[in-house]
Amino acid sequence: MRKTIYFLTFVFSVLLLAACGSDTSTPKAAAENWGEMMKSGDYKGIVDQIAYPDNLSAEEKEQSKEMFLSLFNDKVKAQVEKKGGITSTEVVSETIAEDGKTAKVEMKVVYGDGSEEEETLDLVNVDGEWKLSIDK
Repeated sequence: MRKTIYFLTFVFSVLLLAACGSDTSTPKAAAENWGEMMKSGDYKGIVDQIAYPDNLSAEEKEQSKEMFLSLFNDKVKAQVEKKGGITSTEVVSETIAEDGKTAKVEMKVVYGDGSEEEETLDLVNVDGEWKLSIDK
């Protein structure tokens, strides 16, 4: 009986975590996820969705993450708050490269003050997950 309860608790926990996880299986899904994180101010989540170059050491990747998180918290957050926050985001178009390794997603971001911006997200497929590309 106890084993059954533990097993059911484990299965429920796994399903709950899977339901709360972010979908990055398509460029559109990854961009929609990015939009929701921007709306909620989950900048750490966005930083975790960045594809860091493979040639970086673990320490360098961590430093890069900290730098991007600081940038989001210091600059992006202030700009978003100045415009009244983000009220909605919408994927306008998705273009996947022929090789299936990169994609561009056009997004419309609507702010609380009524202003709108078009954003282009460059994405890269890393082991079946679409991540934000910083490789410029």
